[in-house]
Amino acid sequence: MNPLPEEALVPPRARTVLVFAELTAAVRARLTGRGAALVDAESLLGAVALLADRDFDAAILDMELSSALVQRLKSGSGVIDDVPDELCAKARERHRLTPFFLTMGAGFAIVVDPPEHSYLEGGKGLSLADAVMTLDVSKLVMRGAALA
Repeated sequence: MNPLPEEALVPPRARTVLVFAELTAAVRARLTGRGAALVDAESLLGAVALLADRDFDAAILDMELSSALVQRLKSGSGVIDDVPDELCAKARERHRLTPFFLTMGAGFAIVVDPPEHSYLEGGKGLSLADAVMTLDVSKLVMRGAALA
């Protein structure tokens, strides 16, 4: 079962995706085969610096390695050790509504604008690659506003 509303999914289009997670070769191939340009970050500082400096359509992050990043950039709270606050502020401003796909085993979570726009997927209804390539955040956020 897909946790995302159908109207928030659109046909795949080219996307630039930050990756700070271990992805299988099959997932990487599926993403690039569907038009994703993958940009790998080598560290937490590197991930935040890339988010502060570039526009991304999505970010795929390892849940365990990135929990402080998600908390700081999506909720504005917490601290990321050894990452300057100014860099975090710039990344937060630039990617306030960028979907962060948090990998955890076979499943993943999607955090856009918590708590209203956060979703959990067990990997059976919608694959990570399909979610990254078809999620339209503007439709998802507009749907939430219409329900309010």
